[in-house]
Amino acid sequence: YVPWSSTVVLDNTTVISVRQSVSHALDPEWTCQWYQWTPNSAHSKSPRRRVGPTEPPPTETSEWTRIPGATQSTFSPTALQVGYFLRCVVVTMDNEESSHSLDTATPVTAAT
Repeated sequence: YVPWSSTVVLDNTTVISVRQSVSHALDPEWTCQWYQWTPNSAHSKSPRRRVGPTEPPPTETSEWTRIPGATQSTFSPTALQVGYFLRCVVVTMDNEESSHSLDTATPVTAAT
């Protein structure tokens, strides 16, 4: 279940919840890790640039920065995530371990 769309505005007061479906929470055996897209941080000495809604985030999770302590199926962005896209990687333990990632369609904005 992916509730995000380009019409949803995420701000630093939003609570984001990743679920199996509208009516079912994630299986308690599954794990989550939230990431933020911080381009140029690993390969450049230049300051991190903020992105706009027309610039898509990268597809490889290795290009994202792990948000320390953000390991639950719900996440509330702070002012530190304003301007950044978010990703949640869910590791499932069905018949075999697999991972799925969900990205926000727009970057987090500041609450008004």
